[in-house]
Formats: sequence, C-alpha cells, structure tokens
Amino acid sequence: MKYMVSILLLFVMGCGVKHVRSDSYTEAGMVDYSNTKMRHGSVFTPAPKTRIIRNDETQISKGELIYQKHCLSCHGNTGKGDGPNSKSLSPKPTNLVKIAGRMPDIHFFIQIDAGPGEMPAWRDMLGPEELQALTDYLQSLK
Repeated sequence: MKYMVSILLLFVMGCGVKHVRSDSYTEAGMVDYSNTKMRHGSVFTPAPKTRIIRNDETQISKGELIYQKHCLSCHGNTGKGDGPNSKSLSPKPTNLVKIAGRMPDIHFFIQIDAGPGEMPAWRDMLGPEELQALTDYLQSLK
C-alpha cells in the first residue's frame, strides 16, 4: 500500500511539470526559445532569447569550417571516425556518417558541448551559434 501511494504521488507531481521540446522551430527555420519556460532548480525562468538560423547553405558551410578546424583530426575528412589522431584513441571516434540524420539535433549539440568520454568538451571554445552550425553540418553528412 505504501508503495502504491508513493507511485501515485510521483505520478501526480510529474503531471504538473511542463515538458519542453527542444525542436520547436519557427516557419523561417529558426530556433526560438523566447516563450519557453525552462526549469532551473526549483524556479521556472524564461529561456534566453536566442535565435539561430538553421539548415541553410551558409549555416552548413560555417559548420564545415568549424568541423575542419576542430573535428577533422579525430573524425576524419568524411566524418567516418578515421582521422589521423583516431589510431591512438580508445574508444575510436564515432562514425558521424552512420548517425547523421538518425539522431536529433539536440543529441549532437549536447555531445559536442559536454564532450562524452574521451572527446573534449567544446563549450568553452564554441558558442551556441557555432554549435548549431556544426550540428547542421553533421546532420548533412552522407
């Protein structure tokens, strides 16, 4: 009985939390989080007013330049994880071509920002616009 009450209480508490989709785009293809409430600790605060142009050729070209500067040495020219530094890494860098178009943008964004495993975190070197451009480029790999 105590177990059932605990589950019911957790369910009821969870129903009051507003879940925010990270892929809310305007018709112009821009990320707009300005009207979204995001949870920080126990206080709901407005998200920063960031508008990032997405998936146009200029944006993808910017992402390609960022990739060549920061990612190519490990992930290789084509993104298959066969860069010059990949031989000395364990685990090997991800084959980005295999996951491009199959993973949501937010997955790429967070992975690049936080740097999972042996991959360095780029949050101190790349701003949100650069991260989004790089994400757009990675999603275009084939």
